[in-house]
Amino acid sequence: MRVELRPSDYRSRCAYKGEASYWSLVVGDTPHVNLAWTYPSPRHDAELARDRVAFFDERVDLDVDGVRGARPGGPWADPDWWRDRTFENDL
Repeated sequence: MRVELRPSDYRSRCAYKGEASYWSLVVGDTPHVNLAWTYPSPRHDAELARDRVAFFDERVDLDVDGVRGARPGGPWADPDWWRDRTFENDL
């Protein structure tokens, strides 16, 4: 199945990598908000991360060689992890 990634308005900042932009998608009628992120203009030490898209493995199923991996827990397992957070909170 292919789905379209849609840019999100949400941003966060990492002291090492720089500002992250987020992507959302819809599967059927179900929205998945800020499910993936990228660093379009990373800091120098994170240049290899430029424009690569990463997905929260806490919220997606990942199969490697036909074996489904377990989803780790943690704060990013909550689909609403980003709510009530502001850019300034990530500094």
